[in-house]
Amino acid sequence: MFLSPLIVFSLIFTGTSLPVESAVVEHELTSATFSDSINDGVWFIEFFSPKCHHCRAFAPTWERLVAYTNTQQNPGISLAKVNCLAQGDLCKEQNIAGYPSLLIYEDGLKTREFTEEREYERLTMFINAHAKTPPPPPPAAPRYSPNPGGDVLSLDFKSFYSAINDGPIFVKFFAPWCGHCKKLAPIWNQFALEMKGRVTVAEVNCDEQKALCKMQGIKGYPTIFFYQHGRTTEFSGGRKLEALKSFADAALAPPLSSVSHLEFEEAVKKQPVVYAVVHDKLSDSIRDLVEEASQPLLGTPPIFSVQTSLDLLSSLGLPSSQPLPVLVCLKDHTTQSFSNIVLSSASTLNEVSNWLIRHSLPSSVELDADNFAKIMGSTSSSPKREPRLAVIAALHPQDVESIHKLQQIAKIWLQKHRTLDGQVVFTWMDRQKWDSWLKSTYGIKASSSPAVVLADHSQLVYYDDSPNGVSINLTYESISATIEAVHNGSLKAKHSENVIERFVRYLNNKARDLGTAVSEHPFRTVFFIGLIIVGIFYVIKRLVDNDFKRYGPTHHNDKGARSD
Repeated sequence: MFLSPLIVFSLIFTGTSLPVESAVVEHELTSATFSDSINDGVWFIEFFSPKCHHCRAFAPTWERLVAYTNTQQNPGISLAKVNCLAQGDLCKEQNIAGYPSLLIYEDGLKTREFTEEREYERLTMFINAHAKTPPPPPPAAPRYSPNPGGDVLSLDFKSFYSAINDGPIFVKFFAPWCGHCKKLAPIWNQFALEMKGRVTVAEVNCDEQKALCKMQGIKGYPTIFFYQHGRTTEFSGGRKLEALKSFADAALAPPLSSVSHLEFEEAVKKQPVVYAVVHDKLSDSIRDLVEEASQPLLGTPPIFSVQTSLDLLSSLGLPSSQPLPVLVCLKDHTTQSFSNIVLSSASTLNEVSNWLIRHSLPSSVELDADNFAKIMGSTSSSPKREPRLAVIAALHPQDVESIHKLQQIAKIWLQKHRTLDGQVVFTWMDRQKWDSWLKSTYGIKASSSPAVVLADHSQLVYYDDSPNGVSINLTYESISATIEAVHNGSLKAKHSENVIERFVRYLNNKARDLGTAVSEHPFRTVFFIGLIIVGIFYVIKRLVDNDFKRYGPTHHNDKGARSD
């Protein structure tokens, strides 16, 4: 991915969080994208302020409206928002007097304002009344098959939103001059061919579609997004064909597959983490809840629906009186339940989704380039997420005994600290393959014996000493004591960047914060800039006046000098 020289200089290995998803696809317009967006068709725009109480109260209704239009193949109207706290000049140009203001624009012209009670039913009637009536449907065509030719679809502003609403689609955002994009291009073409008839594969040229890429939050190239069911997920895995295919296979699989007890046990043998909904009769509402909550996982780990039986409950380690349905997590190829949550009408989408994400990693895993972003999480300059502490053991792949020892330590620790599952992850790295990176990042030198560090990638810091001042050993006692010391703040961290890199990162973060402050407070920024200019002008004027008094024509000659 191509990034700014400042970030490239300061970062060697940056990560992002677990797949980031949004509840619905919402368009937020800025001064740079507003005119181009509303110039074509009918738009219903909400002008709001995050500080406005009425806006916050109206937010759920607005999300329902967006979801309503997203489900329609041709709604005849587009919905978008404008944050007047960040886009004050734009809102002033549109004569926005209060929040929220709901306005209709037709082909760039403001035509109507919604002034009734902001109720969902009234609003749907209003937007349906102003939507452009779509043309009569064409004669029945053969059933739609995505990506029929196995080709990469080129998207622009007009075709983008219809494409992501048609079904699952992979979109690559790129720039023609980007070296990483050029390297990915033939792989992307091959990926489109492999996905023929299964999923649409597309691309957006950000040099030509600047407004669209800005609206999608593209900050580097190439960026790959997967759109499905109104959700957006960034693909942060490896850029090789097999990695893309594996991701697509998991993402396109049914979110909840019904299997027998025997089939379920076979799946547990193959997968490091498996979820199961154990039930006597699964209602549609619970099925819908689990399927929607699992979408951020994109099929990994898989979730199965299994009919309950005494044998199944016994193998899971659950009592025969276990309330059903129950969502169970199994790890490390064992049928014993690692964690479970009872599902009911009181279960919420966020509760179930967060539970699934928290338990989605195995007890221990090999850390490499393909899963680094998912395992390690984000840096302080990346989108915020809950910090994760990683136990990293530098091992030789042939050292099977040490790898097995780490797995056992991880299992024992997680059994004793189940509430911290997802916040602490146990990993190992191939010290032969990553020797140079391990040395420069964590100070791990080449050796035949295992080396262990604890790393908080969100802050780019690590710990290589246990509380007693010696190096962390590959033992439960040493690792457990160090984790506890990190959590209670009694252990001093080391930086995985040198002083210059930290200084450059500090400047980069300050520049980003300054840019955010300017965009959020344009009027205040103009005022302070004007104040600085006036101050500079005043100082210059004083200096000029002083020089003029000293060397000007009224200055008296020195004693003895000629006056003629």
